[in-house]
Amino acid sequence: MRGAEQAFFGGDVLLVGVPHEDQPYLDAAGWSAHASSFRSVLLEGTHPDLVNPARLAEVTGHFAG
Repeated sequence: MRGAEQAFFGGDVLLVGVPHEDQPYLDAAGWSAHASSFRSVLLEGTHPDLVNPARLAEVTGHFAG
């Protein structure tokens, strides 16, 4: 993956993720060069929390604005 070339996406990208303090090389901002518009939102928790039905409103609420 680290050596892969990413195509440019001519639209808006919203990345919803969780912090990775133990892996600082996982920087969401690295994707900004590959899209016309890029925004990231980091939520407290783990990756499984992002698909937990109890947190669905919190996660999807960022897509509107």
